Amino acid sequence: MTQYFYIASPKKLKIGVVGSKLISPAQPNIFKDEIDATDLFFEANYDAEIRKRVNYAPVLSFKYQVAVSHNLLPLKHEERDTRDEEKCLTLFTNR
Repeated sequence: MTQYFYIASPKKLKIGVVGSKLISPAQPNIFKDEIDATDLFFEANYDAEIRKRVNYAPVLSFKYQVAVSHNLLPLKHEERDTRDEEKCLTLFTNR
């Protein structure tokens, strides 16, 4: 099962990959270790096919929204306290 997390804001939010650290830009997809490879991908609520914004959830009223799905973002009380999980939670909450 995939779980999705949503953030909404009246101000524009950054989208794309957050958190990964490449060894060098000349070597894409090569990382020092698993922690450096761990990242989150934030997707905007804009549908290019219909050329307009969509609401991810009815409770989100702000114009700018991002969605992230990742198996290392635990539900409350299901934390396993792994380094990957801790990094993903930090990236998500510091958004």
